[in-house]
Amino acid sequence: MLLQRETDFRTRADSMPRLAWIADGSGSIYWYNRHWFDYTGTTLEEMSGWGWQAVHHPDHVDRVVTRIKACFETGEPWEDLFPLRGQDGGYRWFLSEAQPVFDEDGKIRFWFGTNMDVTEQISDAISSVTDQPPEDLLHRIEIKPGATIAIELADQSRNILGETPARQTILILEDEPMTALDLEMRLSDAGYNIMGPAMTIAGAEREIEHALPDIALLDSNLGGRKSYGLAERLIKAGVPVVFCTGYEELEDLPERLQNCPVVSKPFKDSVLMESISAAATRPNA
Repeated sequence: MLLQRETDFRTRADSMPRLAWIADGSGSIYWYNRHWFDYTGTTLEEMSGWGWQAVHHPDHVDRVVTRIKACFETGEPWEDLFPLRGQDGGYRWFLSEAQPVFDEDGKIRFWFGTNMDVTEQISDAISSVTDQPPEDLLHRIEIKPGATIAIELADQSRNILGETPARQTILILEDEPMTALDLEMRLSDAGYNIMGPAMTIAGAEREIEHALPDIALLDSNLGGRKSYGLAERLIKAGVPVVFCTGYEELEDLPERLQNCPVVSKPFKDSVLMESISAAATRPNA
């Protein structure tokens, strides 16, 4: 079962626009998707294990290694932001995350990670606060621990990550990596811009600090933590919510959320799209 899931990850990840990789339970990477090699110009032999440090910017690599090692040791999902060197020698910024996938005994079988290029957003935001070119500011950008979306210049107090377009954007919150990837691909194919996917409630909250989506598709239960508080916050802001669940019914659902459409896993395209359309046209109560 786990072997099939890993095979599915590789097949889907090889065609996704993000850089993607798979590491063993200790964090040693043994597979990258095609896009990683296209961007970095490297080989698997060069990048396997911890060889990926070679394409990280020297001003950031120590911080990145420290953070990701801590997550590999604790099993906590990992998020970070850093520049990676392309095969042309230039650096681009990537918002990155990894999620552990557990076996039947609750042990980490492997990690699935992705790196999303956010260079344009950062460049636009930097140009709004300084005339210096982004490449001259690599060493001056600080990443706040626990809030990797909140990027600040070392001598500036204002946020410099530009807002992403909110038109036809859907926020995905899903803590199961395979399901998150499946939703991203389905909804991208349906013409939506994707916010996330976020794999933790904190990650979703950081996403909406900078821009609100048109619709939110929320896993109702993430490792025992309900997403109801986030849903209420979104609805209060005028964002329709659709819940995803692997259960027959949602427990302890607040009255304000009773009218939110609910989609059961595994998803059927027709039901998923109908529920999203219903949420978009339903007035918030």
